[in-house]
Amino acid sequence: MATYKLVPYDLKVRYKGDKDSWWNLLDHSIGNSYSNLTDFLLSFCSELELEVGEEENSIWQEDSLQKTLAIDRYGKNSFGSLFEGVIKSGSYGYGADFYNVEGGGYTENARLPEDSEILPFYFLVYIPPEEPTKAILILERFQGYGVKTVLKESLSETLGAIVENSIIHLRPKISSDLVEQLMDVDRFIALELKKDRTPRNIVQQVSPNLGENSSLGPMTVRIRAERGGTIWNRFYDWIEEGIDNADFPFANILDQNFDSFQVEVYKGGNRRKIPLIEEEFHMEYFLDPEDIIINNLGHPEKTSIALESKKYLNEILSERDFQTIDENSVLF
Repeated sequence: MATYKLVPYDLKVRYKGDKDSWWNLLDHSIGNSYSNLTDFLLSFCSELELEVGEEENSIWQEDSLQKTLAIDRYGKNSFGSLFEGVIKSGSYGYGADFYNVEGGGYTENARLPEDSEILPFYFLVYIPPEEPTKAILILERFQGYGVKTVLKESLSETLGAIVENSIIHLRPKISSDLVEQLMDVDRFIALELKKDRTPRNIVQQVSPNLGENSSLGPMTVRIRAERGGTIWNRFYDWIEEGIDNADFPFANILDQNFDSFQVEVYKGGNRRKIPLIEEEFHMEYFLDPEDIIINNLGHPEKTSIALESKKYLNEILSERDFQTIDENSVLF
């Protein structure tokens, strides 16, 4: 049986080079046409709305990712704080044969490299009035499929065409398990950051004659702690304040976005490394098949998953003492 879950993210927007000023997403003009984030999302979705039977659809396509994205349905509330809809997305670039597990039929080349499957994923964006610089994005995932990367790329490209030098930050919410592990250590030793591919400008500082076609390997940055160092005192402060209120800026150091990072600690007389952005620490909400309706194509019926998503959103809001929303309405 397929596994379905909801994954929450923090969504923030700012200008490049202005790392301390996040947009008020309820009241920040985007270009000359949009008064806030949900107005922008309304236009974004209308441009990518999928129309069955049309020979040409405005489907967003990214060849480097080999992904497509379209919008099936969407809506927002009157206040502009809540937006929800259904993304349809998939991959292309490879062919496949099909086998029917019930009838036994086998079809060669049933899917061509230029064909992209179109799978449905529910999404929700909520901007808490108590903290309008940080929206909560909830995305549906099932099995190994999701739309986080393709959605961020398409939103960033569209927003960048309207507002020059804008940048979207999208980070998974972290579970309390990470807080408990970090609060229980005896001493921090070091931070270790890794980038899958060394930036060319950094390599050229070491080897100015590096060719354009040279293979660039991974890069590791290690920051060793001194006892009583301010970076570690601040790190403890963040933990005490609560993980949901921490921005964890270590993922962006030396003007580089790192792919993974971990902290080395002493605990119980032994050294160990704790990953800080690994999937096991991401918050997620597994959907009980008894609480949702599965349609004849094996996907959750979107009205039922929308209602479950709002219940989950209210759990997140309640943990932060924010006002909850109506769980019993659907905007599309």
